[in-house]
Amino acid sequence: MKSQILDWDSTFFGFRVAKIDLTDFQEDYLKTKLNQLKTEAIQLVYLATNKPIEASQLIGIGAKLVDLKTTYWVDLSILENNTGTEDVVEWQTHHGNLEDLALQSGEYSRFKVDPRFPIEKFRDLYLAWIRKSLSKEYATDVFVICENGKAIGFVTLNEQKDYGEIGLIAVDSNFRGRRIGQRLVRVAQKIMLQKGYSRMQVVTQGDNIPACQLYEKCGFAVLKQEWFYHIWV
Repeated sequence: MKSQILDWDSTFFGFRVAKIDLTDFQEDYLKTKLNQLKTEAIQLVYLATNKPIEASQLIGIGAKLVDLKTTYWVDLSILENNTGTEDVVEWQTHHGNLEDLALQSGEYSRFKVDPRFPIEKFRDLYLAWIRKSLSKEYATDVFVICENGKAIGFVTLNEQKDYGEIGLIAVDSNFRGRRIGQRLVRVAQKIMLQKGYSRMQVVTQGDNIPACQLYEKCGFAVLKQEWFYHIWV
């Protein structure tokens, strides 16, 4: 078991946050650790595990499952040439509307599904994420699809040491079912291949079935999964 105080989360959300990475469930030891964190004025603990915790054990520690963090990956070198993506363009300041789409992208976020998490904090998080992506602090590229001058979908890209990564992706709820998400992902793959990356990753929520299906249609496979629980102490 490894624990740490999360300074960024604590500062951003306005209350102290810690994370515990759990390999083997030991209820008594975990309760002792939670009591210790409580004395340090920790209000929220993220508990991350590589396998699910039984429901009866969750009750004993006051934990709630909020996310099955699912990491997908794809080998870009085996993908076919991407076509039908001509309407995906690089973001420009006049495209606008991305903040509303960013909030839609967090529909399955653990910060949205946890009823004890302040909704305004969820909004602040995703608004900061898209704003910092547009300023190139959190992203290297942002691409959009527009209709009648309005952005109806976007994707942000990041470059890690040895792979490309999708950060945020969203399609306006009024325009879903038109393969917009696929076109955005295909462009993301094309751009990262052009930049010299042979593989690409994206993280989503296991309960976000539409997103999981989207990535699988675009050649991605599950790389790993983590169960995330919130414990309010």
